[in-house]
This record gives sequence, C-alpha cells and structure tokens, in this order.
Amino acid sequence: MQTRASDWPKSSRLRLLLAAIAIICHGCKAQPLGEAPRLEFQQEGDPRPEIEAFLHDDFTIVKDLRRLPRSVLRAFTEEGGSRLVIVNPGKEFLETDVVYDSSLPNKRLIFAGVSKNKCFVHYEQGGFARFAAIALFTLKPNERLEPVRRTYCGPAVNLQDLRSQIANGLCSTSLIREMR
Repeated sequence: MQTRASDWPKSSRLRLLLAAIAIICHGCKAQPLGEAPRLEFQQEGDPRPEIEAFLHDDFTIVKDLRRLPRSVLRAFTEEGGSRLVIVNPGKEFLETDVVYDSSLPNKRLIFAGVSKNKCFVHYEQGGFARFAAIALFTLKPNERLEPVRRTYCGPAVNLQDLRSQIANGLCSTSLIREMR
C-alpha cells in the first residue's frame, strides 16, 4: 500500500516542509557585515575629567538604536552599506572571537544617552575578550558628528552607575586603542 503525502497528519507535512527549506537554505549565506567607519577619538591623557564633565548633563536614556540621532547611527553603520554594526539590548551578537555568522555585529547596546548637543553610547563588544565601552560624541549642526572620547568601562546598569565607575577611576583607554 502506497502512502500519499496528503494522508500524513498536517504537523508532519509542516515539519517536512520546514526540513526541506532548512536543507535548501543551509547553503545560503547571509552577506557578511562590513566594518564601521573609522572614527578618530581623543586617546591621550587621563579620560576621567573629560568624561565626567561630558556626562554632567541631563540625558534622555535610550535603549533602542532607532531613537539615536542619525549622525550617531551612521557611526555605527557599515561603511558603504546600510546595516548597523551594533544591535539592541537582548539581541544576538558575536560575543566571542568565534565567528559562526559573519552577518552578526560584534557590538550590543547597553544604553545610550542623548542631550541637546551630546550623545554617548555604552555598549558591549565581543571578541577575544568581551568588554564594555562608552563612546562620546558632540552633535554638530547639519547632522554632523564630532567623536570626543572612547574608553573601556565595566558594563553599567544605568547612568548613575556609569558616572560612579568613571568617578572611581574604573575606566581606561588602553584596552581599545586600536579598536574600531
């Protein structure tokens, strides 16, 4: 007796279809993510006074990349492309230096802050050693951006925690001198 596909339960047909799609798409590779534009940040001297002064402002806290100014988003967009090289909190990213999906970014937003003419982005960066960083930007007219400072700080739970880490000297530029 021959069994036809239409005799199979609906759930079995769906599983078979999904398996076929998975087999076909296994060879399909997502386009690798490009590099972010190289930004020149101040790297010399003790970052603490400059960062403390910068963060002494009223910031609107942002936990969704779409709420950042366009000029800041461009700093986290692949060069010559349109994909972000950073993802929102809780989203998958490359946490280690093992690249299992080259279309995934190696940065994930922790939180950011936006004020009238300033913005900071606090994020995790994966790689050989996973760490957290903060990038400071001055927002200029005509959607221009001036990179101010980028430094390592432990992952902070909120702005007060970040300010406390900086005040206690827990930040350093030495870990990320050559970081993109």
